[in-house]
Amino acid sequence: MKKVISVFLIALMLCSVVGCGSDKTENSKPSNDGTTSNNEQIEYEKPYEGNAAILPMQMHSPYDNQAEALRKEIIDLPDTLLKNKNIYYVSYRAKQGGDGKSPETAWNSLAFIDVVPEGSTILFERGGVYREKFELKSNMSYGAYGKGAKPCIYGSVANLADEALWKEESKGIWVLQGYEVESAGGIIFDHGKDVGVFALNSKALISDLTFCTVKGKLKLRCDKGNPGALYDSIEVNDKGHIIYATGYIENVVIENLCVKYGGEHGISINLCKNVKIRGCEIGYIGGCVTDYEFVRYGNGIQFWRDCDGVVCEKNWIYQCYDAGLTHQTSSAAVQKNINFSKNLIEYCVYNIEAFNEHGKTENVTYKDNILRFAGYGCFDPKSRLGSNSSAVSHICLWRHPNPGSNFKITGNIFDTSYRYLIYGYYLNEAGKNATVSGNTYVQQPLSKTYAFDKDNIGSQVSVTQLANGTVLKANDLASLTSGVKAIDTAPKKIQYVK
Repeated sequence: MKKVISVFLIALMLCSVVGCGSDKTENSKPSNDGTTSNNEQIEYEKPYEGNAAILPMQMHSPYDNQAEALRKEIIDLPDTLLKNKNIYYVSYRAKQGGDGKSPETAWNSLAFIDVVPEGSTILFERGGVYREKFELKSNMSYGAYGKGAKPCIYGSVANLADEALWKEESKGIWVLQGYEVESAGGIIFDHGKDVGVFALNSKALISDLTFCTVKGKLKLRCDKGNPGALYDSIEVNDKGHIIYATGYIENVVIENLCVKYGGEHGISINLCKNVKIRGCEIGYIGGCVTDYEFVRYGNGIQFWRDCDGVVCEKNWIYQCYDAGLTHQTSSAAVQKNINFSKNLIEYCVYNIEAFNEHGKTENVTYKDNILRFAGYGCFDPKSRLGSNSSAVSHICLWRHPNPGSNFKITGNIFDTSYRYLIYGYYLNEAGKNATVSGNTYVQQPLSKTYAFDKDNIGSQVSVTQLANGTVLKANDLASLTSGVKAIDTAPKKIQYVK
């Protein structure tokens, strides 16, 4: 997003470090231990600390308590990078002029991390919001320090809940002032209590909270009045990855960061070795249109092309346009030694997605993850204009035979899907795809809000589709059990909730 040059908007952009919008402020000043005192008034944004995943739609199942326990474990995961050498600090409360080498002399902007020497650790102070994107480097660690909520790295340039930023162009059609929006993938109101619905153009703004971008202008239909006055928080998923690597990286740790409101990927990594991501919260990601054709996309965490030694554990990922967590490539690549374990992933169209069309996939494990409500988020199939929704699932392996070896899916909970529990295609053909065993399968016949589409009429959902074209469908416990046992050699539990 680009700012219009005016005194008001320059001041507004300066809030990217110290806060903006109508969130509450506090009197605070950094002290030697990273805590606050009341000697000086500094205005800053406070992160939302509730469960933002469930706000657009209240889905429930017998595994609510187990999911909540894992969520709290992830939220409270301790910081392990504090004893590293060569630590640099970034604080949302810091003044200009610090050298970044201690909490009391912390940097006040993520822009400084471009000059950090290789082999360093960068820590962001907890309890604050950082509205800047940054690029990863090899042999680096990125984490948190201090007390409070995980540091929030937002792709949205500002909280746009300010009535001065919205002008009514025609009856009920409001245009954002002061910022150019290249391609908005989503609009999130009050942290998810309401969400915008993508429209192709101004003529398609026919229902409340539909939006579009026209030549850099964001247009929103809001029938109840000025959106800046109606809401306390308005975030826009504008184009771009939030945390990214454009080239090869190795030996990287990302820990205890909250990454939200990006129009493309939350964390995007191309070509890597030995990357560990743990304890992160990632939500409301994606929906933007690609540069080369009209396709919308966006993943929470993506590993693209060759990767070796990837660990993603105890992350909470939700409300992503495509996949919550994925390793994929459309070219010949080797993806090996990948471990996705103990993650809570919910309300994504594909909670986990993998494909390697022309290369090899070796030593991959998806273990002990809780995967919930695939396809039921704010990017549900009915709002995914311009995208394929035929394979909505907890784990989507598409129709590609796996040319590698030792791909295991075990100990996971697959809890309620809009369409497929697992979309595997080759799952029942030995040696062609992953081996599946020891998982728990839960399906509900129909949510109170969403009706299944024409291919899943009424209470009927799909377990998977096999290579011979057979779709294993389920509308009761018996058919669910039959379908699951065709792909899972030893399911732990199968439950059909009426």
